[in-house]
Amino acid sequence: MEKTKVKKLVTSAITLSMAFSTLAPSMVFATDDVKPRDIVTKVNHALNGTATANNSETSYWGPDKAIDGIVNRDAAKPDQSRWSTNMGTTPMVLTIDLKEEKAFSEFKIEWERKNIKGFNISISNDNNEYTPVYTKPDDSNITSLTTTVTLENSVSARYVKLTVDNYDDTEAAGWASVSLYEFEVLGEESYENLAVGATAVASGSETTSFGPANVVDENMKTRWASTANHDAVSYTHLRAHETGRNLVCRLLLEKKKKKRA
Repeated sequence: MEKTKVKKLVTSAITLSMAFSTLAPSMVFATDDVKPRDIVTKVNHALNGTATANNSETSYWGPDKAIDGIVNRDAAKPDQSRWSTNMGTTPMVLTIDLKEEKAFSEFKIEWERKNIKGFNISISNDNNEYTPVYTKPDDSNITSLTTTVTLENSVSARYVKLTVDNYDDTEAAGWASVSLYEFEVLGEESYENLAVGATAVASGSETTSFGPANVVDENMKTRWASTANHDAVSYTHLRAHETGRNLVCRLLLEKKKKKRA
């Protein structure tokens, strides 16, 4: 599967106004050069695209709502973020422009009703010639409001078209239409974890088993814990760096001392 390599640098500081000299004695530093490792995460490419449709019931239930990342089935009808069409029998088409060619292998559709009986997904790089990548294999109603389609192999394209060509009035008698909250186009991106392989040291640890090395071991079952009951404000400062490329990632957490009664 093709993956987009991205360097992810995060700088988070809850307290930036404090000078280093004021940092109280609960600090962790990753002092060595680090060996990057990949963190693979799923990404919804549709969120950065634009959507158009051949039919919409109202302007506030337009195609843009199908790619805004919101699934709010419990909201009042006018407040729901979904693409909804008028009644009909003809195919309803939603087209997403990803703005540039992207690699993806999965689609996720959040429907409003289980009245969908047939749909297909196709892709294109010019919005003219489309290649089908998935067709619903039967004409029975969907059994879940969430449909996930996983391709055997990753594909690349700029445009993705969802065509719903078979639907009825299930759950809304007399109102045969298409309505969905979200159409996700899912690919993968890999990031470098700059902290892996660093040597972490701390000015205080609760026990040796809760030492600072636990914060860079990629084991979610281990942790670093500071000593308790500091009189002053305590901080945790984790720093990882790659000197060769001058890349720095810092995380600064603050714990305020309790107010006296």
